[in-house]
Amino acid sequence: MDREKFYTAADYLKTRSEDIQNHERGYKVPGVPKVRTHLQAFLDGTLQERVDVLGRGALDLLGWQLQDPLNELAAVAPAEFRAALGALWASPLRAEQADTFWAILDPALDRLKPRKSKAFNGIGARTTVVSYLLYVADPTRFPFYMPSYGGKAIDYLYSKSKREKLDDGSPGVLMRAYTQRCTYLLREFRDAGVGFEDMMDLHSGLHLLARDFLKAGQA
Repeated sequence: MDREKFYTAADYLKTRSEDIQNHERGYKVPGVPKVRTHLQAFLDGTLQERVDVLGRGALDLLGWQLQDPLNELAAVAPAEFRAALGALWASPLRAEQADTFWAILDPALDRLKPRKSKAFNGIGARTTVVSYLLYVADPTRFPFYMPSYGGKAIDYLYSKSKREKLDDGSPGVLMRAYTQRCTYLLREFRDAGVGFEDMMDLHSGLHLLARDFLKAGQA
């Protein structure tokens, strides 16, 4: 890791602690269990409405580019989606189950129109989907991944080092590598005096780094 960049990022995140606590954590703490309850009802077969992966707006982490086709996939292939989610949420939760999730869902993708199914073509998009669902299951252990946010922030902190590049051989491999890297960064940021409570705060911090700090050219 590039220590100079890390400490620059840590100093910046200390100035955003109020945003992380009041805004980011303020809606995620109540939003996550609402989505989890909604999806658990779908898993149990007790949901009386069409499933919505964002829990009717309880969270806004997934963009429409993934949210819409994922909801449609759940609607046209409910048995497969239920089986895939059940496998991903099986105890104990493991990042590697991301590959099982997609192995179950892949045969059902041809039920979507090509413009919808192509949303899931890339490793990054597939990892984003499973990371979101794992985050909903346990946001204190599993970070939400998006290439343009969490991925971008890690590229910055590691100076795009080829040696320290996240392994992206599959969604499960990438999710495991990203979770391990974030677990390490959470500890490092805490040691540097950034008041992160858990992985939920780290996700918010990486998001702010990519969205505001790096985009504004402050790095």
